[in-house]
Amino acid sequence: VPNCVDEQLFHPHPPAQAPRRPIIAWVGKLDEHKNIRDFLDLAELLDIRRSDCECWIVGGRTAPKRAKELLREDLERRRLGHCVRWLPFVSYHTMPPLYSLVAASGGVLVSTSIAESFGMTALEAMACGCPLVASAVGAIPDLLADGSGLLFPLYDVESAAQAVQLLLDDNDLRMHQIAQAQK
Repeated sequence: VPNCVDEQLFHPHPPAQAPRRPIIAWVGKLDEHKNIRDFLDLAELLDIRRSDCECWIVGGRTAPKRAKELLREDLERRRLGHCVRWLPFVSYHTMPPLYSLVAASGGVLVSTSIAESFGMTALEAMACGCPLVASAVGAIPDLLADGSGLLFPLYDVESAAQAVQLLLDDNDLRMHQIAQAQK
């Protein structure tokens, strides 16, 4: 079976300068199965527990107007504007440098999906050296069976927060996870 990840595009792209704070990124559409609400809950927990990271939401440009309004309202209601950045559109060819930037920052990609038939975003991020924390749904556990990522039970935001913090604080585990993903 050929590799479905375009390795000419998705590989580490070291940034000229790493961000000063770890980036916790979420990539996806603003629809129910991607479960942005749990990522916002995670952002709230991380904001309470530590001041050394920021969260990025990547995607949503093609979402219905109401979904975008709800996201903006939710961010405002939760008072997360100081620690959450929303990037509604990043081109496909710009995703590898973005994943690499997240990795270089010491951050992680988080997937809060309630269903994942394959997990292409996860594979592309890992190919760029970006650690992954994901809900244990669909094909994701199979993708991470070799220890190339950390899983948490669906809707268990506390476990997701613990996994993110573990990767932020344990560089040996982080480097092991990156090496496993690059195999």
